[in-house]
Amino acid sequence: MPLAKRLRWRAGWGDGLAVLAGALWLAAGPTGAWLLGWIWPALIYVAVRGGPPLRAMRGGATCALLAMGRILTYGWAPELQSVLLVAAAAVGGVLGGCFGAVLPRLPAAARPWAFACGWALADALVTRTFVGHAASPAHDQGTLLPLAQAMALTGFPGLVFLTMLLPAALVECAGRRLAWATAGTTVLAVGLVGFAWGYGRTRLHLPADGPRLTVAIAQCTDSAAPSRRLAVRAQWRHLMRRAREQGAHLVIWPEIALIVTATERADWLAWLGEVSRAIGMAQVVGIWERERRRNTLVAFDATGRLRLDYAKRHPLWLVEPSLAGRDPPGVMSVAGQTIGGAVCFDDCSLDVPGTLARLGARFVAVPTRDWPAVTRPHARLHRHTAIAFGFASARSTPGRCEIVDDRGRVVAGGMAPQEGPFLAIGSVRLPQGPSPYARWGDWFAALAAGGWMLVSLSAAWRWGRTHSRLRSPSWAAPGSGRPPCAVHPPST
Repeated sequence: MPLAKRLRWRAGWGDGLAVLAGALWLAAGPTGAWLLGWIWPALIYVAVRGGPPLRAMRGGATCALLAMGRILTYGWAPELQSVLLVAAAAVGGVLGGCFGAVLPRLPAAARPWAFACGWALADALVTRTFVGHAASPAHDQGTLLPLAQAMALTGFPGLVFLTMLLPAALVECAGRRLAWATAGTTVLAVGLVGFAWGYGRTRLHLPADGPRLTVAIAQCTDSAAPSRRLAVRAQWRHLMRRAREQGAHLVIWPEIALIVTATERADWLAWLGEVSRAIGMAQVVGIWERERRRNTLVAFDATGRLRLDYAKRHPLWLVEPSLAGRDPPGVMSVAGQTIGGAVCFDDCSLDVPGTLARLGARFVAVPTRDWPAVTRPHARLHRHTAIAFGFASARSTPGRCEIVDDRGRVVAGGMAPQEGPFLAIGSVRLPQGPSPYARWGDWFAALAAGGWMLVSLSAAWRWGRTHSRLRSPSWAAPGSGRPPCAVHPPST
């Protein structure tokens, strides 16, 4: 086969693998199909490992663009969808170009480690600077609870590292016909995944020895309609009484459970405090303030005192008209236990859950209001946040409501209607303290950054050494780049 035709065939083959990888990543995200989460990394690894950088950049951009196509079903503003798709293509293209420049210049045994380090570092950077951990490939393994427990040690980059390392090592081992070096890499990758699985199984089977907290998730009929104030208040009080009769210590209402004006807010806060004091139960309520465009969370203890008044820090750009809050999240005491609160997408960030975990929160209430298309994936992100930061949590929303423990297990919940009364009650065992990841920070991301720097320097050194040899004439001294004094070029 002529060289030009062979190169075109290889380029088309790589582009096809990138398209297939993006399609499988797209299918794995909403469904939580963990098997697809192992297959698509192998395909994109084959597509980008051979370079050249421009072709690998095209493959990475194509894969990321297809994977982010799921946002087209969310009903968001077209401007936001366009920005997110362009950003995904840019991040995927840069990452693919880096792989195309670095991987071909590394030994075969080192390529899977470089591939996994690059993905983990990119995941940490995107998580810290852009959309939180919502787009992390770590969520593809969400149905494998034992493996997901690794996030309690390493955070989301650690699970991304394992997800990328094992498929790449298997591909490299198969391509090298079981060479000793690549076989050793594969054995180490399998060992790391096995260690993470064993740690997760042990963590899931260890009995939780913390105290119990009984939590209620409630929703009123037309709770956001100010014209039905008397009916809303009567139903509100009735649901709280029912929850209290069943032993609940805390009731959580959805995001935007009440829509108020600046003059109505004080009246509603006074009434909510009066209800908490009369029934003897704490509550967390989501309130939308029209004039100030503030999406807030207020929390009252069982004595009726206002303990938390927190504005959402991470509203969705071009989707929510609310302004970002500046106040840090806080904690309060309910039944002798420290709890905190986060509004909707704040739960998918790193700063809000991390701050709450460091403040000693053992339970986090998350009022949210999901679109029907995002309620299932958002619930999965909520479970992973609880695992990573080591606290129990509950989300109250029209849609999938859940109460989860610090290992990501659902202990109670249900599907709340988009409009209508709803009440679910569950008792959850609280952890004794935050997870190692919440205490140590992004140590694994720093380790991945160091590993990527090492392999990049190694690839640059190999590239420079190869090109210096190519530039040296055949009569030059080896490695010198020019002839020594005793050697002269042949005369012409």
